[in-house]
Amino acid sequence: MKRLRDLRGYIDALKSYDEVQEINIPVDWNLEIGAITRRTYELRAPAPLFNNIKGCASGFRVLGAPIGVSGNAGRPYTRIALSLGLPAASTASEIIEYMSGWARLDKRRAPKVVTQAPSQENVIMGEDIDMMSFPSPLIHDGDGGRYFGTLAVLVTRSPDKSWTNWSVHRCMLHEKKNKLFVNFSTSNKIGKHAAMIYAMWQEIGKPMPVAVVQGVAPLILMIASTPLPDRVSEGEVLGAFLDEDIEVVRCKTVDLEVPAFAEIIVEGLIGPDDHALEGPMGEYCGYLTPNSAREKPLMNVTAITYRDQPILPVCAAGYPAEENHTCWGTAIAASVLAELRAQDFPVTTCFIPFETAIQWLVVTVDSKRQPSEDDPDSTEFARRIGEAVFQTRGGINIPKVIVVHDDIDPANLVEVSWAFATRCHAGIGEIHLEHLRHNPLEICLHTDEIAPPNSTKTVYNCLFQGRSPGDKLRRSSFEHIYPQDVQKKVLDNWSRYGFS
Repeated sequence: MKRLRDLRGYIDALKSYDEVQEINIPVDWNLEIGAITRRTYELRAPAPLFNNIKGCASGFRVLGAPIGVSGNAGRPYTRIALSLGLPAASTASEIIEYMSGWARLDKRRAPKVVTQAPSQENVIMGEDIDMMSFPSPLIHDGDGGRYFGTLAVLVTRSPDKSWTNWSVHRCMLHEKKNKLFVNFSTSNKIGKHAAMIYAMWQEIGKPMPVAVVQGVAPLILMIASTPLPDRVSEGEVLGAFLDEDIEVVRCKTVDLEVPAFAEIIVEGLIGPDDHALEGPMGEYCGYLTPNSAREKPLMNVTAITYRDQPILPVCAAGYPAEENHTCWGTAIAASVLAELRAQDFPVTTCFIPFETAIQWLVVTVDSKRQPSEDDPDSTEFARRIGEAVFQTRGGINIPKVIVVHDDIDPANLVEVSWAFATRCHAGIGEIHLEHLRHNPLEICLHTDEIAPPNSTKTVYNCLFQGRSPGDKLRRSSFEHIYPQDVQKKVLDNWSRYGFS
């Protein structure tokens, strides 16, 4: 496996697969960058690299849709795979299998601190700090402001220095040039690690040191999206898994270390009373909710460092598929798979189909092990799967679980929809689990379920039920219902039949 050290190496890798479109004509940060990026998601076009942005210093660049889905039908997961250092043609199940290995927490490897780093080629402090100097776009018509961070990694550390957390949060610009919003819920209702660490600093009455890191190697973005257990440091897990050092550099003004090859680092402090209204913004469920601004932590910026000709990665969140679905959704599925296996469930893989905007988790089950003689209709088995999923950190964000046999490809929404429609019994196949924590951003929640985010979740049992042992079903598709010799004859003669 080849680990890409920085965002620039990743861009070079994307270019070799025609997954980048450089745009050299002037573009506007005011909605135009967002609109172009959004259209590339929906067309599965190459990632746009904006080299000429109106009103910004020469050399400042923006990369849109860095880990979007590829339009190449033979390798739709090219950008996800390359971000992980995997072959471009990797399948969804291969990607999930690889990422599930991050849950092996028996080993840790501390990052290596270096004294010099590309991320500190330029240093700005004091009165020279100006967050408006970067090409932060106004992404959606209706957003509460321009967003410096839509793929930003927030670095925080517990006061006792035992836990350094890397997590992904959006960061909106403030009207003051030395302020920056960091969007995490200080109420800690769904176990966000940044909120937990912030609470520790509040308890001792001191401001929390923070660093907002933009333009990291996508592998770091992926591990920062992964719902690891409490008090587990992402950098240590990644270093141990890769069996190599993750290089970090000490910040200039706060007691933190950050990825050495990042494009831009914003350092600062968030005090106990530093809050203001942030948002709204187009969200991962695919909607922008007006009048949804909320009190969020406000960072006092103490320093900015950046590489020469820095690149700002941008996600235009919303209708799938974008990075919330390809990065966060994939990371959730991989973490759930690891936890189900640790509990000895006979699962073969898990996947969150990108089209479902992290609303469906598909769990595939070993057909040889389920159903069993003691649970022929699989109802209790499916219930236990759902209960286990919803108790995980990642499962908090999933409202619906589909349990299906492993003859179904969970990344193929046509197959999943067919299995759901034909195998889920209209009565006993739908299992409701009440009074569970939800992500408050779920659009289907009623107003009284948002605070606190508590509602019913559903498990859909799509395993074969109520069939006698001799009543074996066969899929009546081209691949499954015809002999191999007939299939070969048809394929060999396809053009002779007149088809193109």
